[in-house]
Amino acid sequence: MNTFGSPPIQVHPEAGAPWPANPVLASHPRLGLVSPSLELGMALAGRMAQGLSIAASASSPDKAREVLQTCSHVVLDLTIVENTSQLTELLASCPSQVLVVTPDGLLPDILAQVQSVPGVARTTPASELPDTLPQWLPPQVPATMQDANAAGTVGPVTDIPPSMAHTTGAVGWRGLAVWSLEGGIGKSLIAWSLGTECVRRGLKCLLVGLGAPDILPLQAGLNPSPNLLQWHRDPRPETVRDLLQHNGQLDLLAGFPSPRDLGTFAPAAMDGDSSLPFLTMETARMGYAVTILDISAQELAAPALKAANSLLLVSSASARGAVAAVEAWRLARQEIGLPASACHLVLNRTRPGQMSAREYTATVRSGLRDMPEPIAEMPEVPDLESALAQSPGRPPDLAPWQTFATRLVDRIVGVSAAGAGTEQAAETRFGPLVFRREQ
Repeated sequence: MNTFGSPPIQVHPEAGAPWPANPVLASHPRLGLVSPSLELGMALAGRMAQGLSIAASASSPDKAREVLQTCSHVVLDLTIVENTSQLTELLASCPSQVLVVTPDGLLPDILAQVQSVPGVARTTPASELPDTLPQWLPPQVPATMQDANAAGTVGPVTDIPPSMAHTTGAVGWRGLAVWSLEGGIGKSLIAWSLGTECVRRGLKCLLVGLGAPDILPLQAGLNPSPNLLQWHRDPRPETVRDLLQHNGQLDLLAGFPSPRDLGTFAPAAMDGDSSLPFLTMETARMGYAVTILDISAQELAAPALKAANSLLLVSSASARGAVAAVEAWRLARQEIGLPASACHLVLNRTRPGQMSAREYTATVRSGLRDMPEPIAEMPEVPDLESALAQSPGRPPDLAPWQTFATRLVDRIVGVSAAGAGTEQAAETRFGPLVFRREQ
């Protein structure tokens, strides 16, 4: 049981076995993460454009020693240990520079004990981590560490192409969940179009299908396998790379071939090494600026929302659509905790006789006051099916649809085609952490 936040704990001087010397670290900086929380890892991944790359990570004290031994700079979540005695033992003779992230509101006397532990270079409350990181880290932490006795690199690294530097910097990291409680509303086509538009702007983007059976591989002209079920069986970064498919425009990780496969995956989707939050953290570490989750199976809605930091809710301009949108919004905001600034609403396939955008807004706000106005509206396109048939494997080549996708990416991702921010939020939230955009 973690005892931080309880009465003061005595720090005992005894320590574990000393760390072996590692002179390579000083000349080859390398960033590590030790935390039981996926949110902290996702937050750090969102800072990759500033030179950050999580080269190694651990989610338990048993695995933390390897990270502390091989990384020059380590962000360590204090909740990984139960008390300061365990922290002292863990950091005994540690060669790394360790930044300890403490819970907000930690009692001053306990904080003083943590700061006195040998090996703690600095402490910061979780809410102040964005401001502390640039001050604590070297100007740039390379993605790899050169072994003094062998050629090549050591450990998994994040690969961000140089051409992506400006766009990734504007985005940070976007985990975008595209969701609707209505069927046949065009949600998957919107998710696919958003991914294609992100790639057109130079953003490395991954589209993850969460259907059973998943329609995205068919739309993109790809195969239903490999798919997420293989990730569930072997949740490693190498597995993600092996499962990716590419249709010439963007990368795709297919969903499930059948409801039975979905049933196998669903119980582990919320937490753990094979969960969706862990998957999106891995994709961020792999250098994807945007990961889009197409939520088609409602069983995966809550895990997918937990894995994302943005939501696009797709609705019809009908009373049924308004009711569904209110319930979906309530789950995202009240149960999952996504901030209102990260949640967006769009009307699709509108047609004469349905509500106007103003009428729709009044209807949803009668059910939930903080419901927003739709950020865009797409009328039903009569030629949509024929356009899809004429360009298999690609989103529809229709000017209205392309304009629609462009506006959505402008509003949600905040990077123009030239790489300049258009609608960037002043801050990006990852669970309890807030990362402020530099001016």
